[in-house]
Amino acid sequence: EGLVDDPEFGAAHPYEADAQKRAQRALETLQRSIAAELNKASFVIDLSVTTGDAAKAARIANAIANTYIQTRVEMNTGVLRQATTDLSAQLASLEKTVEDGDRAIQAYKAEHNLVDVGGRPPVEQQITETSTEISRISASIAESEALIAELALARSNPERLRVTPDASLTPAIIELRTRYHTAQEQQSVLQASFGDRHPSLLNAKARTRAVGALLDRQLKDFSTSLSRNGERLKSQRALLNKNLATLKASLNEADQSMVRLRELERKLASDRAVYESFLLRTRQL
Repeated sequence: EGLVDDPEFGAAHPYEADAQKRAQRALETLQRSIAAELNKASFVIDLSVTTGDAAKAARIANAIANTYIQTRVEMNTGVLRQATTDLSAQLASLEKTVEDGDRAIQAYKAEHNLVDVGGRPPVEQQITETSTEISRISASIAESEALIAELALARSNPERLRVTPDASLTPAIIELRTRYHTAQEQQSVLQASFGDRHPSLLNAKARTRAVGALLDRQLKDFSTSLSRNGERLKSQRALLNKNLATLKASLNEADQSMVRLRELERKLASDRAVYESFLLRTRQL
């Protein structure tokens, strides 16, 4: 805004030849000219700047607001860009897995001269249903493990929670996430306005640490709950796999090719479900 060389700010009498000192003087004068107050009934902040020129005061006030908004946008964009990059790196591999699975099914059908027909034997129907349930449980386990990994990263860097959907978190974690980010923002504002040893800043840091500790405890408890549920699902999947093996053993030799085809189709369905989940998440980000 050119305040370094403004006679009302950096270039005030007596004139200082050193540009760095003029900049410091301009900043100090600007800080005394700014007033900001939070309307406790809303999320609106009343900001005013007082100078000898109304147009200049309005210009500076707008510049402060625009800078604050741009900083917030850049913070969120950086987190989102990193998350999108991580997901995109896995997306290509998952897409290739789906394509390879589809080609394997078509090649298997051609090799064994197989076609999809209705009226399948009861045992084969049971195999299909069991395989479908195994796929569903496997997808749930994969989703749970992915969320546990994301929560582990969030415990070391709560900023990653900004890109975690609310549907994946508990209400308590959502509330603490909001409180933590609010505390961080207040701390940043105080850090920019006061010295490192100012009581208000020290209190803000203490609040941030306290909320962060509560958030970390909730994340840990939620991860433990997900892990226990994952073990239960793995036990259930193991039992279904055992039942599936029994069903396969009851088929005669002529049905083995159809069973193998169903296995390939089940794997393809599972791979496609994972791929579509990653694709949807990338589009959301």
